[in-house]
Amino acid sequence: MRRRRHEERVFGILGLIQGERAMQPERAVPRASRFIDGIVEVDKPGDGWGPLGPLVANRLVLVEHYSRAPGVIACVRALAKLGHLVDEWWRDLAADHRKHALADALAARSTLSEDDKSVPHVASLCPPTLLILSADRPRQALAGLRLPPRSPPGVWHASRPVLGDVTLVHVRGLPQRHPGVSVLRLMATPRTGDEALALVDALLADRDVLQSTKDELLEDLMSGAIQSTPSEHQSILTRIRSESRQEGRQEGRQEGRQEGRQEGRQEGRQEGRDALLRLARYRLDDVAITELESIADLAELEARLGELLAAP
Repeated sequence: MRRRRHEERVFGILGLIQGERAMQPERAVPRASRFIDGIVEVDKPGDGWGPLGPLVANRLVLVEHYSRAPGVIACVRALAKLGHLVDEWWRDLAADHRKHALADALAARSTLSEDDKSVPHVASLCPPTLLILSADRPRQALAGLRLPPRSPPGVWHASRPVLGDVTLVHVRGLPQRHPGVSVLRLMATPRTGDEALALVDALLADRDVLQSTKDELLEDLMSGAIQSTPSEHQSILTRIRSESRQEGRQEGRQEGRQEGRQEGRQEGRQEGRDALLRLARYRLDDVAITELESIADLAELEARLGELLAAP
């Protein structure tokens, strides 16, 4: 079953956070014509999880994403899907214990070699957890599930050690400047250019997200590896232009003090040029890149790059 566009974006980001090997394809629930949006196996949470990290650590996470807001019926169905996974988990746990009981009995009779006496546990110590991601405020879900709020605002969580935890997140409701939430906030596709620019700015300013994560996420948004919008492309381009100019001015001032103003300005222009060409290599073909590399003037290069990126 093909993912919807919004789901591709969410699971593209989750794959970046946790690694592609942790991702599982859609799964059909037996005896029901319903699919789980996706499952993420989390051992040590990546930095992009932010404040959700402790809630998903060492768990199988069932992710249900809604590009608007889920109603009560949608939540009931999500809980049914969780019930299916928890049922599987308990069965695996019971089988695991039976393996250990058999191994212990055989070991006691000394019928196994030392290498064969150990049968490793295969089940996680925590049952699967349900993570509901709602782009808009989930009013009906909040009324139906009655989950207690958790920090930061926009997160609600119920601990259920036997039945599996439930976490509900209002993605657009997460505080813009709260440490660590910038990657999560990107899971809601921006509706306007201003929203896209705010998301990019928040990501770049988030000190709890590794620079390597930021770079990879921006690259994937620009290249199309993660579903993105034209307004996001323009926002990323705007910020790279701004950073290239700032780098140029800083390099110019520093080099100007050390080796003379003219050489400093040249170094600054080269830094800006390199930043723009890096962006071009994410999005454009070899012919376009060759054209851009032939342009010596920084302002002309910037203008031509904008034209190429804006072209259909």
